Amino acid sequence: MGSYGLAYYQRYPKAFKEYKSVCMTNERSKCDAQSVINGDDTAIRYTDYFLSTMIDTLKPYEQGYDVVMIYISDHGESLGENDIYLHGLPYKFEPDIQKHIPAIIWSPDSNNIDANSLSTMIRQPVSHDFITPALLSFFGITTDEVKSAPTFF
Repeated sequence: MGSYGLAYYQRYPKAFKEYKSVCMTNERSKCDAQSVINGDDTAIRYTDYFLSTMIDTLKPYEQGYDVVMIYISDHGESLGENDIYLHGLPYKFEPDIQKHIPAIIWSPDSNNIDANSLSTMIRQPVSHDFITPALLSFFGITTDEVKSAPTFF
């Protein structure tokens, strides 16, 4: 489930607990700000491990198959900035931290993805609308519905 609050403490195995103080409840009023941040940081640490494991799982197949990993969150989280926690405000009131989220794309060199083209997108706004056209394009599937849609590749 990635880093999804306030139950961050449920998002990682105990072996990944990095901080002494972690919010151990879904009730924000029972936790100080730092313990909420610590829980989120630990859940992100576990997500990093999980993604690394997924890449290691895909690597043995990179010569015989077209493999790619795309990881993107559905939204960001506020962790106390301006006393705002979690997410879900109306879009026009939502802080940028909830709107601007990372996307992680891994693919082996054998897929011949134009890394220079992809890296130019780092500073350009993209959206979840890129996912379906990107995957269809990656696997060589063309449809009229997405032929002019933006894509990661």
